[in-house]
Amino acid sequence: MKKIIILVGLYMLGINKLSSQTASAAKAAGVGNTTSVRGVSINGPELGIIRFIQDYTGGIAGYGGNLSTIERGDSVVITGPLAEYFNLFEITPATFIFISSNAKIPAPQVITASQFGEAHEGKLIKITNCTFNTTGVFSGTANYTLTSNGQNFIMRTNSLSNIVGVAIPTGSVDIIGVGSQYCGPASGSGCTTGYQLLLRSSSDMTPSGAAIGITEYSTSNILTVYPNPVRETVYFNLLDNEAVSSIIVTDVLGNKVHQAIQSEASINVAQFARGFYNITVLTNKRIYQGKFIVE
Repeated sequence: MKKIIILVGLYMLGINKLSSQTASAAKAAGVGNTTSVRGVSINGPELGIIRFIQDYTGGIAGYGGNLSTIERGDSVVITGPLAEYFNLFEITPATFIFISSNAKIPAPQVITASQFGEAHEGKLIKITNCTFNTTGVFSGTANYTLTSNGQNFIMRTNSLSNIVGVAIPTGSVDIIGVGSQYCGPASGSGCTTGYQLLLRSSSDMTPSGAAIGITEYSTSNILTVYPNPVRETVYFNLLDNEAVSSIIVTDVLGNKVHQAIQSEASINVAQFARGFYNITVLTNKRIYQGKFIVE
């Protein structure tokens, strides 16, 4: 037992002494230099094999298949040569050392669309009072123009996100995402345009003015799911009897198991495996989330 305690202590001491830089220092190190950054991953596989690592100085991207197991909220050290890809600073190809899971994710910085720039690259940011300049449903790996208080910016979706197939809100929403940049040429530098807000999932959008997150906003007195547990058909009630536009159901691992553009406020779950599920319901006014159990 004593040997185990000593080994654990030495391991933790080694982690604490890992040679690493801050995100801002890594960016300043110069393209081609090997850097190591310790921070918290603010995204998971919903953006592919890129991971944005944020610390108290800012954020930086790590890229490569070696990072595919990093989940949102993991504390890690990523290491590799610094590069610029379409003016986005990246550590690539990157390797990592896992520190811990469920670390505290930094709160998003609230900015205006006109403020969005280099200082926000790799960080969680939030832009309020946003309206989309198009209608329909979200597709994967696509850019969308939004207007916030008279200022335009670009939001980008990923084909791996649960936002694909969800109806585009017609009302005003507040959006959280990861600051990124795409400004050619691929190996160029010094560009001050092309900034994009990377949406991670549908829960990154909330109705404008909501004082709390979407999961708390859509509590049982707003989105009522019944019966719960359920065996065949699950029903739900929405605020003010709003019309449903689309529904997405995911399992506890985030895998999409049901998606439909429909108006009915029910889902047949008879073919679902037993377990816990998350449901996202979009109307022409709001985005709701709830949970149910299939028994």
